[in-house]
Amino acid sequence: MGTGSNIELDDFIDLSKFGSGGHFDPTTNVPMVASGQVDLSSAELNIAGHVFVPRTPNQADYDEDDLTIDTAYHELDLSAIIPGTNPVPQAVLIEAKIRDNEIQKWIEFRACGSSAQGKRIYTQTANITNTGEFEIALTERSDGLRCVEYAVDTPANGWSSIDIKIVGWFG
Repeated sequence: MGTGSNIELDDFIDLSKFGSGGHFDPTTNVPMVASGQVDLSSAELNIAGHVFVPRTPNQADYDEDDLTIDTAYHELDLSAIIPGTNPVPQAVLIEAKIRDNEIQKWIEFRACGSSAQGKRIYTQTANITNTGEFEIALTERSDGLRCVEYAVDTPANGWSSIDIKIVGWFG
C-alpha cells in the first residue's frame, strides 16, 4: 500500500462495485466480473478508498512548447482539465512520453509546494520514445488553482518531443 498522501495504482483495488468475481484476466490484466470484462476507459474505480476518474485524451494535453525547460520547478495548471468537486481531486495520473537524441535527459513531476524530489523519467536510448506514468498528489490552492510541479532537463539541441497527458485523477 502507498504511504502518506501518495496514492499508488498498485494499491488495493475494490472491484465490488463491478459485480461478483474480482479477479484479473491473466492475458490482459483487466479486472473480470461474472458477466465479462469491465471497460475501464469510462468507469470510475475505487482505489484504496479513492475514486479514480479516467479520461482518454486523443492528443497530448501539453508538449515541449508549453513547458519552461530550464531544470527548475514550475507549476502545471490542471484546473481546466480536472474539476474541483465530485469527487474532490486528491491526486492525478500523468502519462509522459519523451524523446531526444541525447540519453539520460529527464522530466520530473511532484506536488505543488513540495520540497522533495519528484518522480522522474529519463531518455534511455537516443531517438527512442520512453513512456512513464506517475501518480502525483494534486494541490488545490486557495485561489482554486489545481496544480502539480514539473522540472525538465535541458538537452544541448532542445527536445525532440515531450508529450504529457492527464490520464485521470483520484478523488
